[in-house]
Amino acid sequence: FGSSCLVPNILSVCIGKCALGKFRVRCTDTHQVVHPALVPEVGMLCAPCKGADKETDTVKIDPRAFKVEREAEASTTEEQQQHEEEEKRRSDDQKRLAAEEHRLAEEERLAQERLAQELAQKQRLDAVRRQEDDAALKRQQEHDRRRAEQLERHKEEVDTAREREEEDARKLEKWLAAKKFHDPNAKKSKWFKSSLPLHQAVVDVNAEMVRILIAHNADVNAENSSKQTPAQLAEKLSQKGPGKYDSVLSALRR
Repeated sequence: FGSSCLVPNILSVCIGKCALGKFRVRCTDTHQVVHPALVPEVGMLCAPCKGADKETDTVKIDPRAFKVEREAEASTTEEQQQHEEEEKRRSDDQKRLAAEEHRLAEEERLAQERLAQELAQKQRLDAVRRQEDDAALKRQQEHDRRRAEQLERHKEEVDTAREREEEDARKLEKWLAAKKFHDPNAKKSKWFKSSLPLHQAVVDVNAEMVRILIAHNADVNAENSSKQTPAQLAEKLSQKGPGKYDSVLSALRR
């Protein structure tokens, strides 16, 4: 088929079939045969026919309208491509924006998790610290309570001891006066015999007075006229009455 025809003003069609069974078109200006594929309008308008009739089987085409239509189609295609590219850019922008929002949301979530973990850790540490403080306070309170009890007991013991000392002093003074001794270590002589308060308390089997005399600095090693200490005298007397002087001996040995 001829291919140099550039769509002249008027085309004659249906002049027969080519070897491939396609209709052939002849240009009325150059009289060259043009394949119908080069002129789509011909293919759409031309229908199969039994024989070619140059007079009756002729389709007239306006090349200017054809050119305008082709340009319109090209423009539409370009606009469609631009629209598709714009849609693609918009879609890509939306995807990037969504990805950025997701990233920021994930960072915010992680930050919130870290903050929650730090807060929980702080609360645990505060709870442990409060427990330790409470335990320390309880220990201090218990220590103070025991200390106060000890001080109270000590005070009671001191008061009791003082009262006992005062009572012992009164008893000693009364006993010394009754036995005619001036003090716990005063020696009393009669008929070439001498005696001391401790020796007299031993003879009287008065263990309480032995204790009081010793508490008031009576000499436990002092000897009477028989060269006997209070303990030696008590042991000698105990031979006459076994067990009778045990309390006196116990008081002397303390």
